[in-house]
Amino acid sequence: MQVEPAPAATRTKHLMVHYPLFVLSLVNLFYYVDRYVIYILVEPIRLELDLSDGQMGVITGVAFAITYTLLAMPIGMLTDRVNRVRLLTIALTVWCLFTSFCGMARNYWQFIFLRIGVAAGEAGGSIPGQTLVSDHYPPESRGRAFSVFLSMSHIGKILAFAGAGFLNELIGWRWTFAVVGMIGLALAPILLFTVREPRRGAMDGVGTGQLGAAIPAMRAFKELWQRRSYVFLVAGYATTGIAAYSMLSWLPAFFMRRFDMETGEAGLFVSIATVVPSLLGLLLGGILSDKLYKIDPSWVARVPAIALLIACPALVLQVYAPSLTATVLVGIIPAIAAGMYGPPLVSAIHMTAGARMRGTASAILLMALLFVGQGIGPALSGYLSDVFSAHNMVDTPYMSLRYSLAWVSVLYVVGGLLLLLAGPYISRDTETAKLFDGSSPSGRKPIPSPSPLEPRKPH
Repeated sequence: MQVEPAPAATRTKHLMVHYPLFVLSLVNLFYYVDRYVIYILVEPIRLELDLSDGQMGVITGVAFAITYTLLAMPIGMLTDRVNRVRLLTIALTVWCLFTSFCGMARNYWQFIFLRIGVAAGEAGGSIPGQTLVSDHYPPESRGRAFSVFLSMSHIGKILAFAGAGFLNELIGWRWTFAVVGMIGLALAPILLFTVREPRRGAMDGVGTGQLGAAIPAMRAFKELWQRRSYVFLVAGYATTGIAAYSMLSWLPAFFMRRFDMETGEAGLFVSIATVVPSLLGLLLGGILSDKLYKIDPSWVARVPAIALLIACPALVLQVYAPSLTATVLVGIIPAIAAGMYGPPLVSAIHMTAGARMRGTASAILLMALLFVGQGIGPALSGYLSDVFSAHNMVDTPYMSLRYSLAWVSVLYVVGGLLLLLAGPYISRDTETAKLFDGSSPSGRKPIPSPSPLEPRKPH
């Protein structure tokens, strides 16, 4: 007769299964803390080093974005070829050390060099981490795992703004950089010695010895381009990023103009009103997509699509709300929706790319988000606000931003529709990915994705 394991043993086994996700999520937390900590320290840095706003813009944005984008693709390809735990450990060590070294900067050019170092490390942070999560969880529970992993971006923002702001008042900005970097650096040996490198594709049904070798970049691009769901998912994510980065950049300014708030009050208000609901959205998106995946895999694209279609009118209602209370209450809806689309979308990307190309596929996704979303979004909203500036009056200085954000929110609808177009191809492209994962670099050609209107042909 089979003996059931003791409750304590069962709990221990359960904890060990999720331990890698716990450590990877902590690493991801400091990935975001170290990226955003500089934003709360802009003023003390600028005043002490006698820098202009334009120079601070280069330090905080341009230097980081260019370096990160240039390294994302090589890191993605490397992720598909080497031990990812070691790669992530090296990346973590680099970005934490350079974060600490930022406190030693004495002039503009030194700070640019140190921020380039932070970006170089962080370019190797997200992609290996995402693929490790995928290979620790099967597709039907991957959405919930990514909910936990991606929630660190929101918690990291809170710690970076609130925690670093408090540390700066106590010990100054130089020691703040040092402390934040050293805390993250302590995770490196924990990651390296306690998290195993999982077998690629094991959770996707690829047997031992069946996973083919990593493939050349051009072939990877060609294969991913032929998977229609992947193309629609990336296009939808990049388009949505334009709207998302617009809101992230301009909502604080809107609240300051609309309700006559100071900078600190607006920052705290936006954090509480948007970050907390977004965390709830992350959990809901992961749980809901995992449950519906068992009914139809296309729901991993439909869940984020529906969330984005809801976010657009809710955001318009938010910027047109007549009072602060109404703005807060209505704003909960787009904040939850904005959180919901991330976990299932990343899960869908990894499903359709397959185990052999997850690093490359993730790199393309991040590059699209960075170039299109972060590159266009804030500038587009600012330009539209200038266009509508004639509508601003002495007692209504917020009208141009109201119109700008309302128009940009339409891109949530465009992104949602692109994700809906991906839905009919999810199952087929996932099967194609499994077939491709088991072939040699010169093996048989994967089955192309058919039109959703065409009947499937037997093989």
